[in-house]
This record gives sequence, C-alpha cells and structure tokens, in this order.
Amino acid sequence: MSLLSWGKPKIEFGVSVGGAQAASWTEMPEIVDGTTQLNTEDGEVTEAREEGGGIVDVKRDRSKFSLTFTIFMKKGDSLPIADDDGVIIADYSVRLTPEDVECTGFVLDCCTVSLQKTFSSTDGYRVQYTFEAKKPATGQMFKEYVQPTGGGTGD
Repeated sequence: MSLLSWGKPKIEFGVSVGGAQAASWTEMPEIVDGTTQLNTEDGEVTEAREEGGGIVDVKRDRSKFSLTFTIFMKKGDSLPIADDDGVIIADYSVRLTPEDVECTGFVLDCCTVSLQKTFSSTDGYRVQYTFEAKKPATGQMFKEYVQPTGGGTGD
C-alpha cells in the first residue's frame, strides 16, 4: 500500500461527446517506463500598471493541463487511437489511476489528442500520445479521481 500516487499507472481513454466525460473506457496498452507525465502550464498573467511601474491589479487566466506518455508498438498491434498522418479529429477523455488504486489519480474530461511516431534501432517503434485538456461540459479541466472500491471497474 502506497502513500503516494506513483508507480505504474493505468491509463484509460474514451470518446468525449460535447465536452462530456467518456461513457466507456479502454485501457492503453503497455506504457514505456518513465514516460508518463502530467504537465501544468500557468495561465497567462495580465497586469494593470500605473505610471512608474506600480502594479494596480493582476488577472490570471486558467492553467493548461496535458498528459503525455509513450506506448510500445509490438508485432500485430494497431494504434489505440488512430490518426490520419498525425491528425486526430475526435475529442477524448483520459483517466489515470495510480498503481495503488486507493491513491488519487485524475481525469481530463475533454481533450484534443496528438501523436508522434518514433523509431530507433535501439528502442523500436513507439508512439507518444499527448492529451491536451479543453474546457469540459461541466466542472474543471483537471478532476481528481480515485477508483471506486468494492471490485468495481471505476466506470
């Protein structure tokens, strides 16, 4: 049992319709060790300055969130989320559950998705997915998530 939300996560995705959280979830295949990362970018800051440089007021926009990870492409695999030469049109939800399912993960209800295909003779064929959060139908872009207990799937 962990105290921290770390270790091997389970990452699931589903189609987001109208900015709503996915109705059903599909688990991503095996993720390359050490590639899962949540990135948070501070919102833009606007300052109202008086003559001489004093700050009268400050307005801050909302932060931006993105989840990036890389999967292995093994013999016989197909892409979990298909692209058309890098373009993915549909919006998706993404959910991360930590290795210890009692710890806190998160959900991004509505995201644009992009991918980058890479190959090297050392690492083989891999695909990096990036989910960038958009304003969802309800609530905040970043929502904490703890998998329900009692043998449920968390759906």
